[in-house]
Amino acid sequence: ATIKAREHMVVLTIAKDVFLKLVLENTEISANVTRMIAGRLEGTLRSLTDLTAYYDGMTGLPNRHLFLDRVNQAISQGKRDGGKASSLIVVGLRNLDKVTQKLDPGEREKVFTDAAQRVKSCLREVDTLARINDNGLGIIAANATDAEEISDTVLERISDALAQPFELESETIKLDGKLEFDVCVLDEENVG
Repeated sequence: ATIKAREHMVVLTIAKDVFLKLVLENTEISANVTRMIAGRLEGTLRSLTDLTAYYDGMTGLPNRHLFLDRVNQAISQGKRDGGKASSLIVVGLRNLDKVTQKLDPGEREKVFTDAAQRVKSCLREVDTLARINDNGLGIIAANATDAEEISDTVLERISDALAQPFELESETIKLDGKLEFDVCVLDEENVG
């Protein structure tokens, strides 16, 4: 075990059994060790709570709450940048439930998670991807206000990526023709 003193930055290395004996026999050392462990545990729990409050547990993507916060940030950033707005893209995986209904829940999750990763691979580092509902993803395409440009580039890449089959242990799934895209400029007028 290693003990680090805060004031003097002294590092003391002792055997585990000696450390345990000191902790068990000395109430002051025991109390300090307990406080230190409790503090670290509290910090870890706070971090985990923040993760579950703002990120989707299945995909690890930002959830709807964090996405809406980022939408507001993008609108504010557009105002600061002299009207340079971003675009909001909603990707609806229509009929995903129908296509995957015969799969077990784990395989259904794998299809959605893989789909989300494929979409993410089509985006730039500055863009935001989030899970906004059971079968929907939201994208904030930073500094991309031309809907035609977005349609020709990002949406085409996403469509191509999601058209590829999803290989599962039990079968192969295809989502062809089961996508919906909604695109709008991300400003106060379009997002109220």
